[in-house]
Order: sequence, then structure tokens, then C-alpha cells
Amino acid sequence: MSPEDPQYPFIYYHGDRPDLGGLRYSDIINLVNAISETDPDVLLEYLGRSFGHERIRANEPFVRELLEKAIHYYEDFILPTRRTPELTEAEWALVEEFEQLIERTDDAEEIQTGVFDIARAHGMQPKRFFQILYGVLLGSDSGPRIGGFVTLVGKDRIRELIRTAREKARS
Repeated sequence: MSPEDPQYPFIYYHGDRPDLGGLRYSDIINLVNAISETDPDVLLEYLGRSFGHERIRANEPFVRELLEKAIHYYEDFILPTRRTPELTEAEWALVEEFEQLIERTDDAEEIQTGVFDIARAHGMQPKRFFQILYGVLLGSDSGPRIGGFVTLVGKDRIRELIRTAREKARS
């Protein structure tokens, strides 16, 4: 397939890149992982809320192609390795403080900074607290910037992920 072909999947390297308002492929993978959703229509709705419905609709064929690839990546590489962390009661208390933090603000940078503040206030290395949060939210030791992730996924979904992880940990 030639780069001049409109169906060429990497056309933006050779021509205009679609205006996705800062949306990256990694954002799509993180979204699929966070909400454990593989329905492209549901995912398009999430992306539209975060990056603008008009922008997503204007680039829908391209975005759907990215979604398809992200869903396959999620099913092949992320889902098989997902696990619920085993946390102490003290660590769960920090997760509860994180929940309180996201109730106080919608600002991604304030959330990001707040996670550092919570960890330091309890004598924990911030890296360890991020690992705890990623374990609870994504079933992994690492993930995206937590502030931006919360704004992408939404507070309701974050609370639901925490509740689900807590229930799994107690069973």
C-alpha cells in the first residue's frame, strides 16, 4: 500500500495528521484498560466527552481504526496479565484518601500533585503509592499520569474500579 493511498494507516507521517485534540493511541489503550470495555461505540462516547464530540466524529473512521487496534492489544497483552493487588489496611486507607482527593478537584495537575502529597504525608515513597493506585485501577504496577487518567475516565468509573478491587481483595 502506498502512502498516497487514503487508506494508508500511517498517512499522517507523510501528510496532515488528523486533529484529535491531543488524543494519543496510549490514551485509547489506557481507556480500554480502565473501563474494561471493548465496545467501540461506548469508547467513542468516552473519547468524545474528553476530546470533543465534534472532533471525534470528524475523524471517526481513523479513531475507530485506533480503537480496533487498542482493543486487540488489550485482549492480547493486558487482560491476561491483569491482577488485583493485595494491600494492607493502611494502604487501603491511602486509596480512600485518593478518593477524597478526586472529590475535591477536577484539575488533573492538582490530582497529580495530591497523590504525591498523600504519599509523603504518610512517609511513603510516591512511586509506591502510584504502584498501589495503578494496581487498584488497572491491575498493573504502572500506568499513565494519574491526574489526566482520572479526567479521561471520569470520577464515577474511578470509584467503581476502586470498589471492585476492594471487593475482590476481600473475597
